Amino acid sequence: MTLRIFYHRDFDGMASAAILARALHDSGRESEITWDGVNFDKALDWPSFDPGIRFAVVDFHFHPAAEYWFDHHPTTFLDADQESKFRKDSCRNFDPQAPSCPPILIAHAKEYWDWEADANLQELAHWSNIIDAATFATAEQALFGRDPALRLMRALTCAPDYSFHNRVVGMMRTDSLVSMVSDLEVLRCADRAERNRDNALENFPPNVLDRTPLAIFADLRSKRIRRERF
Repeated sequence: MTLRIFYHRDFDGMASAAILARALHDSGRESEITWDGVNFDKALDWPSFDPGIRFAVVDFHFHPAAEYWFDHHPTTFLDADQESKFRKDSCRNFDPQAPSCPPILIAHAKEYWDWEADANLQELAHWSNIIDAATFATAEQALFGRDPALRLMRALTCAPDYSFHNRVVGMMRTDSLVSMVSDLEVLRCADRAERNRDNALENFPPNVLDRTPLAIFADLRSKRIRRERF
């Protein structure tokens, strides 16, 4: 029977879905695997979420019906009842100390499924840690870095529709980051994101209304200002 992996639609979640799909397929645990993204609006009815098929969840809230589940968010359990249902086993793992989800999956698959991630997937996990925990070397790297992973990170902010995320997960399963950012659709999205970044940098400062040592207060109602993560 088909297994569908539900993942959070960001670099971390998508890399997690790709790594889990590869690990399950290569280790012979699953032969038919699909994937689909979810976002935090699903948290409103997450306990009653039931896709009617076998499913896995990565980088998202704990779900007791998931056949495989992996996450690192300290807020993953929506209530005490949900938390009481979690037990680490060969199909589930949780590490709130991990900077992102992919390293949890890679270590778990090696320990329980005798599976080793290849160099491409190890690179995905490396960059996932940096991007999800925002441990960039400098602010300039976060905003202007040209590393393939950073261009892909930006491309995700300008995805034309949700099918784009699913397609990128498919590429992440097998392709290098260099190859992925050579894809024409990814390039178009990355270029659009970088134009949005430049427009935001130009138009944001005049809209700052107040500033303290800890925070700024800005009017972001203008359609000229597209909010960017960094």
